Amino acid sequence: MSLSAAAEAINVQSARPGRWLREYVQRREEVLGRPILVRVGKGRQRPTFRVNMAELRATCPELFDPREPMVEAVRELVMSIRRRDQRIDERLDDLEAMLATLLEERRQARLAAC
Repeated sequence: MSLSAAAEAINVQSARPGRWLREYVQRREEVLGRPILVRVGKGRQRPTFRVNMAELRATCPELFDPREPMVEAVRELVMSIRRRDQRIDERLDDLEAMLATLLEERRQARLAAC
């Protein structure tokens, strides 16, 4: 992902968010002693940088909203409830069909008994 897109995704508030993020991550690379940014086009004077969001999250967690994991957990819970609700609706449809069949059989049995 480009640095400007990554900066937008994590909501960096700066006049030049891509540049701010690049400089921030480069300082973090110096501290950690290992690369975070992916350098593309090394043969040119100035390389283009890309960043992996998972790597960025692992190495710079302070850039991300701490509520984000909670939002993801709530999203998963909602999806789980929707799946369960769908299964209940399907089962209810089956039971309604069975009831309709039983009522029809009962009606026909009563007519036959008369």
